[in-house]
Amino acid sequence: MERLQHLKSFLCGLWRFLWADWTCKCEIMKVDVLFRHAILLVSSICYWKQSCQWHSNNELFNRDKSKVD
Repeated sequence: MERLQHLKSFLCGLWRFLWADWTCKCEIMKVDVLFRHAILLVSSICYWKQSCQWHSNNELFNRDKSKVD
């Protein structure tokens, strides 16, 4: 839970930095939306990497199998 709070404050700082809005306090809603987008992006990258890795491993496995035959 503490890690989540730390991440939220980091995203809040990043949000303010990107929008150069140092006078305005970060709204929780904005952070939550940014947080959700970040989670979605990370999970899709992980999924993509995983499927790519699976394909390459599968090809290697098939290649090794054909060498044995």
